[in-house]
Amino acid sequence: MNESNGVPPVKNLELDLTNASTAKEESRSFEQERKRNEHKRSESLRKIYGEGINWIVRFIFFIIILILFVVTYHHLMPEYWRWLDASDLAKLHSVLFSGAVVGAITMHMNKNL
Repeated sequence: MNESNGVPPVKNLELDLTNASTAKEESRSFEQERKRNEHKRSESLRKIYGEGINWIVRFIFFIIILILFVVTYHHLMPEYWRWLDASDLAKLHSVLFSGAVVGAITMHMNKNL
Protein backbone atom coordinates (compact mmCIF):
# COMPACT_ATOMS: atom_id res chain seq x y z
CA MET A 1 0.00 0.00 0.00
CA ASN A 2 2.81 2.41 0.77
CA GLU A 3 4.52 1.66 -2.51
CA SER A 4 1.44 2.66 -4.50
CA ASN A 5 1.46 6.09 -2.82
CA GLY A 6 5.06 6.68 -3.88
CA VAL A 7 6.40 6.46 -0.32
CA PRO A 8 9.24 3.97 0.03
CA PRO A 9 8.80 1.29 2.65
CA VAL A 10 10.43 1.77 6.05
CA LYS A 11 12.79 -1.12 5.37
CA ASN A 12 14.44 0.74 2.45
CA LEU A 13 14.85 3.89 4.57
CA GLU A 14 16.77 1.90 7.17
CA LEU A 15 19.06 0.56 4.45
CA ASP A 16 19.64 4.07 3.12
CA LEU A 17 20.54 5.31 6.60
CA THR A 18 22.88 2.36 7.09
CA ASN A 19 24.53 3.05 3.74
CA ALA A 20 24.91 6.74 4.61
CA SER A 21 26.57 5.98 7.95
CA THR A 22 28.84 3.41 6.29
CA ALA A 23 29.83 5.97 3.66
CA LYS A 24 30.53 8.52 6.39
CA GLU A 25 32.73 6.01 8.25
CA GLU A 26 34.60 5.18 5.04
CA SER A 27 35.09 8.87 4.39
CA ARG A 28 36.54 9.33 7.89
CA SER A 29 38.71 6.26 7.38
CA PHE A 30 40.05 7.59 4.06
CA GLU A 31 40.73 10.99 5.66
CA GLN A 32 42.65 9.38 8.52
CA GLU A 33 44.65 7.25 6.09
CA ARG A 34 45.42 10.32 3.97
CA LYS A 35 46.70 12.17 7.04
CA ARG A 36 48.86 9.19 8.06
CA ASN A 37 50.35 8.92 4.56
CA GLU A 38 51.02 12.65 4.43
CA HIS A 39 52.75 12.44 7.81
CA LYS A 40 54.89 9.53 6.59
CA ARG A 41 55.87 11.47 3.46
CA SER A 42 56.82 14.57 5.42
CA GLU A 43 58.80 12.48 7.92
CA SER A 44 60.70 10.71 5.13
CA LEU A 45 61.51 14.02 3.45
CA ARG A 46 62.63 15.44 6.79
CA LYS A 47 64.83 12.38 7.32
CA ILE A 48 66.41 12.72 3.85
CA TYR A 49 67.00 16.44 4.44
CA GLY A 50 68.57 15.74 7.83
CA GLU A 51 70.88 13.08 6.40
CA GLY A 52 71.95 15.46 3.62
CA ILE A 53 72.74 18.18 6.13
CA ASN A 54 74.73 15.70 8.22
CA TRP A 55 76.85 14.68 5.22
CA ILE A 56 77.51 18.31 4.32
CA VAL A 57 78.55 19.07 7.90
CA ARG A 58 80.86 16.03 7.92
CA PHE A 59 82.44 17.13 4.64
CA ILE A 60 83.00 20.67 5.93
CA PHE A 61 84.47 19.25 9.14
CA PHE A 62 86.85 17.06 7.12
CA ILE A 63 87.99 20.03 5.02
CA ILE A 64 88.56 22.14 8.14
CA ILE A 65 90.64 19.34 9.73
CA LEU A 66 92.65 19.03 6.51
CA ILE A 67 93.32 22.78 6.40
CA LEU A 68 94.26 22.73 10.09
CA PHE A 69 96.74 19.93 9.39
CA VAL A 70 98.32 21.83 6.47
CA VAL A 71 98.63 25.06 8.49
CA THR A 72 100.15 23.20 11.44
CA TYR A 73 102.54 21.38 9.11
CA HIS A 74 103.70 24.66 7.57
CA HIS A 75 104.38 26.17 10.99
CA LEU A 76 106.27 23.16 12.34
CA MET A 77 108.34 21.93 9.37
CA PRO A 78 111.58 23.43 8.07
CA GLU A 79 111.46 26.09 5.38
CA TYR A 80 112.58 23.80 2.54
CA TRP A 81 109.71 21.32 3.18
CA ARG A 82 107.03 23.97 2.79
CA TRP A 83 105.21 24.42 -0.51
CA LEU A 84 102.94 27.39 0.28
CA ASP A 85 104.09 30.99 0.34
CA ALA A 86 102.94 33.56 2.92
CA SER A 87 99.92 34.78 0.91
CA ASP A 88 98.63 31.22 0.40
CA LEU A 89 99.10 30.50 4.08
CA ALA A 90 97.21 33.69 4.95
CA LYS A 91 94.34 32.54 2.72
CA LEU A 92 94.26 29.20 4.54
CA HIS A 93 94.18 31.03 7.86
CA SER A 94 91.18 33.09 6.73
CA VAL A 95 89.40 29.98 5.42
CA LEU A 96 90.17 28.12 8.64
CA PHE A 97 88.73 30.81 10.89
CA SER A 98 85.71 31.46 8.69
CA GLY A 99 85.20 27.69 8.56
CA ALA A 100 85.22 27.59 12.35
CA VAL A 101 82.45 30.17 12.42
CA VAL A 102 80.46 28.25 9.81
CA GLY A 103 81.03 25.05 11.79
CA ALA A 104 79.67 26.65 14.93
CA ILE A 105 76.62 27.90 13.05
CA THR A 106 75.93 24.50 11.48
CA MET A 107 76.34 22.81 14.86
CA HIS A 108 73.77 25.20 16.27
CA MET A 109 71.43 24.52 13.34
CA ASN A 110 71.80 20.75 13.76
CA LYS A 111 70.79 20.98 17.40
CA ASN A 112 67.68 22.97 16.47
CA LEU A 113 66.59 20.75 13.58
